[in-house]
Amino acid sequence: YDYTLDSKWNYDFGLKVRDWALGDRSQAVLDIQLAQGVRKLPRPFGLSAYNFLTTHDESRINLHLKDKPHLMNAAQVLIMTYLGAPSIFFGDEIGMQGENAPGVSDKAPTSFSSFNWDYTKWDYRIFNMQRALGELRVDHPALKMGVVKTVLIDNEKKLYGFGRWDETGKVITVVSQNNEIVTADINAFEVSAKDGTIFTDYLTGREYVVKNGSFKAQIFPGGGVFVVGKAGN
Repeated sequence: YDYTLDSKWNYDFGLKVRDWALGDRSQAVLDIQLAQGVRKLPRPFGLSAYNFLTTHDESRINLHLKDKPHLMNAAQVLIMTYLGAPSIFFGDEIGMQGENAPGVSDKAPTSFSSFNWDYTKWDYRIFNMQRALGELRVDHPALKMGVVKTVLIDNEKKLYGFGRWDETGKVITVVSQNNEIVTADINAFEVSAKDGTIFTDYLTGREYVVKNGSFKAQIFPGGGVFVVGKAGN
């Protein structure tokens, strides 16, 4: 980059996360690819990079993930908490799949279908998750400006975690490719959390106390977001 741009469509994030959520990349590979992508950018550029799951040149994320709720949850949690500016392609927030339009040149099928205003056909699991994650970003500004650091890579359990923190607070995200609850030991020391600090899963309200630099948490299908401070409704 010649530093004349304010931002970019972050294909280093979007395409890698699409493949990871589908199970085509391990946690370790995802971590390396994200580090090689957005983290290599100048800080202002990295914070404003357009992270995406769908564009008009790609099939819709819910269709790509074969309408599997736990994978959709994982993708949603990741895009709304990782470094960068989450860009939600219209209709993804209600679980639209749509019919793929013909590809452009040699590209994948595209997503030009119009928005579905029939509320009875919305996927409210996806909609409510998207709304909760939007409220999360409002309640915890560290997700907008905080640094990012990997705290968990577990290929066997299919878990990937990272921390975001600044002077306003601390947030740890753990995303899961599992369709069942799994447990994880989360290293809170990596985000400078002291013993006795209480982390709350923003999505479930469950509380965990840091002991000897870490805490053991239940990770629900798709993942969890552990915050110090206000939890979700």
